[in-house]
Amino acid sequence: MLGHFLSFKDENDEKLSDEQIADNIIGVLFAAQDTTASVITWVLKFLHDDPQLLEAVKAEQMAIYDTNNGGKMPLTWEQTRSMPLTHRVVMESLRMASIISFTFREAVVDVEYKGKIEGA
Repeated sequence: MLGHFLSFKDENDEKLSDEQIADNIIGVLFAAQDTTASVITWVLKFLHDDPQLLEAVKAEQMAIYDTNNGGKMPLTWEQTRSMPLTHRVVMESLRMASIISFTFREAVVDVEYKGKIEGA
């Protein structure tokens, strides 16, 4: 990703400044962290609201935990693919709830557009 930003040129054939590159990378990292936390929050909320479903997901997870020597062995890719109920819960949570939190931004400098200062 950094390589892409370093080689990127805008419509005026100018490279991004160090500040622009840092802003873009921070934005991507923040977005990834924020949405992951949001998904986990919604999954937990929906499981809390349906105790029977929670027990079924726990049983699915405990079966894998037990085959991994009580969690002492790492989870395998194959095991992540063998969680159909957990997968459906995550997918339904994504369908039911917005994972995008409301992060508002405010311009720190005036922006001139078509000869006018926007927001003034």
